[in-house]
Amino acid sequence: MSVSVKLRGAVVDHDLATIRDVLSSSIMLDPKMTDGFIEAIKYVLEHGITESELYEPDDGAVYSSEPTRQNFNKIFGLLGLNFSKKKLDDMKRIALILYPESSKIVPCEKNSSKTYNHKSSNSGNGHNEDESTSTPLVIGGIVVALIALATTISLIFK
Repeated sequence: MSVSVKLRGAVVDHDLATIRDVLSSSIMLDPKMTDGFIEAIKYVLEHGITESELYEPDDGAVYSSEPTRQNFNKIFGLLGLNFSKKKLDDMKRIALILYPESSKIVPCEKNSSKTYNHKSSNSGNGHNEDESTSTPLVIGGIVVALIALATTISLIFK
């Protein structure tokens, strides 16, 4: 996976808000924060942004770090307000439990249209596998739509 043009431009412009937004958005595609996320963080840190600039001091927001999708999503929401290493570490720890290595997105047929279900061979992890796994992707889609809307509005009223 390559680093996006948007992230490259934000790094050149030293635009920390955009850098954090792009990194946060990438979590929706890579909830365990591996592969593309690691590559993006590495790129940012190797091209002039320091860790102390990238990560904000943790604001001490109270949340549960119990490994549930609701807690993952809550921390993700808080990350938008305070991009701290602590919140990222807590999200990664939760994601490693929620999305084990054996997790796969597999196609299935439902009502004559192709849909996708989350299947895991690790069903003995004590977590409810019936719970929707698409929530992070829905939230990511909403975030992307809101960013696009804000950009459009700013261009209209310039």
